[in-house]
Amino acid sequence: MDIRILNKLKKEGKGYFGFEPVEFIVLDGGMNNLIYKILDKDNNVCLLKVYENDKRKRLERESEALSYLYSLGFSVPRVIYIDQKDYFGIYSFEKGKPKKAEELSRAEIEGLVMFLIKLEDCRPEYDRFLLVDMPCLKMADYFSNIDSRIDLIEGSLTKQSTEKFVNSFIKNNQVVEFLISQKSILLSEMGKSDLENPLGVKEQVLSQVDFGPHNILFSENKTAVIDFEKFGWDDPLRVVAQFVHHGKTVKMKTDNKKYFIETYFRNTKQKCSDKRFNVVMRAVALDWIGMMTATLTPNRLAHYLNADPNLDKESYILNQVNDIERRMKKYAG
Repeated sequence: MDIRILNKLKKEGKGYFGFEPVEFIVLDGGMNNLIYKILDKDNNVCLLKVYENDKRKRLERESEALSYLYSLGFSVPRVIYIDQKDYFGIYSFEKGKPKKAEELSRAEIEGLVMFLIKLEDCRPEYDRFLLVDMPCLKMADYFSNIDSRIDLIEGSLTKQSTEKFVNSFIKNNQVVEFLISQKSILLSEMGKSDLENPLGVKEQVLSQVDFGPHNILFSENKTAVIDFEKFGWDDPLRVVAQFVHHGKTVKMKTDNKKYFIETYFRNTKQKCSDKRFNVVMRAVALDWIGMMTATLTPNRLAHYLNADPNLDKESYILNQVNDIERRMKKYAG
């Protein structure tokens, strides 16, 4: 932890938490943030999240989202204190553990869907929240996102800065060519008006973005949804497609993914054509292939290694490569 933050919390903890912290326990903060469980001498507990301070406004998005949703009765952490200067937030500590997607029961899948439906029904003043990062408010945006992955991959290959094994994998499996050709097929199915017509404000929904059981804490009496640092307005179909194609739902049974989709469409008030849904699903599948390949570029690898010094680089690369290969075969099949 940044020594300035540590000293500030130890010196002024009572002002922040209502108690003096005596113990900081490091938790898994993912690839971008640092997260700590904080305890006082009486074992009162809360959560400290130190954010990566980048253009995505992670702290602002999450704290505003949680304040809003908590006030509406959503099961989310409560905001205790926000420090803009040192870019951290203090939140209630929610009990429970995430589940693997393949462990979810049908009842739990229904619970996930109903959270999304409840979130869709929230209609705050539009300007209160930002758009998500890389939003998809028209079909052309989906293809622009794929193009951004391709540009990143090609730039790395051109500079010959990619790991040799990664470089060989991308070239031998023609990953870039695959993305370009499959994107072209999708584009050929869309008319110009289909591509450029934007969603109206009433057609956009609030999105947690990284939605899935990995960001839900399951306990005996309740569930709590966490991680709102990318929160904002987006296309509701993208929310559904992202869940289905997410790296954390890879091992979820196909029947359960279908049940998730069916349950969503039985309950949502959003309208869409089968054609649009089909194209969005395929575009997001391609975007995940591009996104996962882009994580193997030097800058992204360096970022992940810096965030997690214990990360086994070789194992990480191999796992990503295997998943990319699997996704390409499934898409083509």
